[in-house]
Amino acid sequence: MAVIEEGLEMAANGMGRRRLAERLGRPRATVRGRLRRFNSVAEQIRSLFTTVLVSVTDDRVVPEPAGGQLADAVASVLAAVADVAEWFAKGTLSPWELA
Repeated sequence: MAVIEEGLEMAANGMGRRRLAERLGRPRATVRGRLRRFNSVAEQIRSLFTTVLVSVTDDRVVPEPAGGQLADAVASVLAAVADVAEWFAKGTLSPWELA
């Protein structure tokens, strides 16, 4: 899973498929397929994680457009996860409140 996460972040930052495949040590077809699949649901992912982000933060800062569907989705995931982690660290949000 860590390889996929790393690949998505690098792709969101503009790295091409060939370089990504070489850097991750994965076949180009695998990288292409994973990126294609993520792109096919990127808007749903962005929407879901933006909803989570807005639900758990006080300031409701939504990430600015990041330069494409994949990049926008990755930005929303990273922002929501960071804010949820902060809530847990503060002890102000229980797992049941999050659910």
